[in-house]
Amino acid sequence: MVELSMIVAVARATNGIGIKGQLPWRLAGDLKRFRELTTSTADATKQNAVVMGRKTWDSLPPKHRPLPGRVNVVLSRNPAVRAALSAQTGVLAAGDLDEALGALTDVEHVFIIGGQSLYEEAAQHPRCTRAYITLVDGEYECDAFFPKSLASCGFVETSVSPAQIEKDILFQYTQLDRKHEELQYLELIQKIIDEGVRKGDRTGTGTISLFGAQMRFNLRHDVFPLLTTKRVFWKGVAEELLWFISGNTNAKTLQDKGIKIWDGNGSREFLDKLGLTHREAGDLGPVYGFQWRHFGANSRTSSTRSSIHRTTAGFSSRRGTRRTWSSWHYRRVTCFASFMSRTVSFHARCTNDRLTWVLVYPSISRATHY
Repeated sequence: MVELSMIVAVARATNGIGIKGQLPWRLAGDLKRFRELTTSTADATKQNAVVMGRKTWDSLPPKHRPLPGRVNVVLSRNPAVRAALSAQTGVLAAGDLDEALGALTDVEHVFIIGGQSLYEEAAQHPRCTRAYITLVDGEYECDAFFPKSLASCGFVETSVSPAQIEKDILFQYTQLDRKHEELQYLELIQKIIDEGVRKGDRTGTGTISLFGAQMRFNLRHDVFPLLTTKRVFWKGVAEELLWFISGNTNAKTLQDKGIKIWDGNGSREFLDKLGLTHREAGDLGPVYGFQWRHFGANSRTSSTRSSIHRTTAGFSSRRGTRRTWSSWHYRRVTCFASFMSRTVSFHARCTNDRLTWVLVYPSISRATHY
C-alpha cells in the first residue's frame, strides 16, 4: 500500500499556515527540505505524488506549476475545474482524497501539501501515518490553519530537530507518527497481563480476564482490523464471514474453496459421536450463520436481511444486534456454548429436551429453564 503523509510549515503559536493564499514567511532551508522529502524515493524507477486543493495549486507561482519531479494531483469538487486541470500537462485531477489515492497506485509515497480542509481530512484518514511539521516561531497573521488535534487522531511526536535560524526566524523540524489502530490489541493484552483478574479452571492453566475494555476501529477506506499477533489466513476469514451471512450450514462449501476450519465439526466420526447419525458428513446443523438468518425460526425468515439493509442504506439505527445462539436448537448443532464472567460462573446442562442455565454466585444458585 502506498504511504501517505502530510508535510507543512506552521506558526508554532497558532498553527497558522497561510494568509491570503500565501506563506506568512519565506524560509529557503524549509523549501529545500520540502523539495528533498517530496522528491526522494528508494526506488529510482518511481516518483512520489503531491496532493493539494485547488486554492493551493493556484497559490503556486506559475513557473513552478506543476511541481517538477513529482506527480501533481489537484482536488476539486467542481467537474468543470477538474476538466480544465486535467487538460494541463503533468496534472491529475480528482474529486476527493480517496479518488486520488485510488489513482495513485504506481507511486512510492503520497504527500498532502495543503490547504486547510485537505489537511483536516488527511489527519482523520486511516492511511495517513506521518506528518512532517516545521514549527516557525514568531507572530504571524494567518487566515488558514493546520489542525491542532493530531494527538486525538493517534499521532505522537517521534523526532525533533535542533532549532535553526534563518533571516532572524527561529524554526525546527518535527515528525509525528500515527500509532496503528491494531496496537490497541497489543496494549489491551499488556493491560490484561498487568491488571487482569486471575481465576483457576478445570485444566489447571487458569485464565486472566479484564472487563469493560473497549477498542475502536475505523472501517472506512478499505481498512479492516486483524486482532492477532499471528499470520492470518485472510481468505479463510472473508469466506467464512460470507458463508455465515448466507446462512449456509454445510462445511463442504468451505472445503471446496480450500478452507478446512469446520472439517472437524462436520466429520462422520464427530457427527456419529453426537448421535447425529442421520446427518450427511459436513452438515453442521443450525450453527451461527443459520441463527443470524433464521433465529428462533425454521428457515422461514431472514433476520440478516434487515441488518444488511440498515447498514448499506445509510441508516443510523443502533438496533442491529443479531443473536448467534438458540437454546431451541441446542441438540441439533455441532458446536457448544460457553460463558465467562468475573464474579459469576455459568453451567449448562440438557435433560428431557430442556436446556437449563445454572448461574452460580459465591453464596447462591439460580436456575433458568428454556
